[in-house]
Amino acid sequence: MANSYLKPDAITAEALRVLHNNLPFIANIDKQHDKETTFGGQKRGASIRIRKPNQYTVRSGWAIDAQDQNEQYDTLTVGTVRGVDMNFTDADRALEINEFSRRFIAPAMKRLAAEVDLLTFQSMYRQVYNHVGTPGTSPATSLVYLQAGQKLSENAAPVADRCCIIDPRSEATTVNALSGLYNPTDKISQQYVSGQMGRALGLDFFMSQNVPTHTTGSRVGTILVDGAPTEGSSTIH
Repeated sequence: MANSYLKPDAITAEALRVLHNNLPFIANIDKQHDKETTFGGQKRGASIRIRKPNQYTVRSGWAIDAQDQNEQYDTLTVGTVRGVDMNFTDADRALEINEFSRRFIAPAMKRLAAEVDLLTFQSMYRQVYNHVGTPGTSPATSLVYLQAGQKLSENAAPVADRCCIIDPRSEATTVNALSGLYNPTDKISQQYVSGQMGRALGLDFFMSQNVPTHTTGSRVGTILVDGAPTEGSSTIH
């Protein structure tokens, strides 16, 4: 019988599967623009244009005030590259996929996943200018998470598919604090057995060791704004 080796596409598919299962943050990011990376079966390259939602004003009175359509976009550039490279012998490739994945793919992808998740966290969380809770204090009440949901709603975020990714310490304090609340018995049992939050307070909870720790500073004096910024401006004087 002829030799049967693992093919590169099988290795790649397994690597992506393992990688995806170890990305709690990226796995929950909205990926509606994924289709924009290809056009007619061809890749778009290292940068793509993402269309912004159209913005309209509401008139008052009976007179029609037609608005011009001015679609705007942002350019997304694929500028950060990370990878894990390995060499395999024919003997290694002759292993069945489960053994090959356990020995080679899983350790490599878990290390890559940690790096990718950390880079994504660090590059994105400073762009969110809303916060709840007390800096330096791990959340230990349901109010903190309910206030987070309140902030999302006040900023017109969709109610469906909301998730909360917390660090190990926050998970420990949260599970301990909320375990005594009135909840379905199976949910409390799951928290007790796994030590993880799961679904609660309108959020899907996930734990990640890569959640950044932000050191708050102090603001002294008064911030003066010299006039209102124009629409679409990126500068405040």
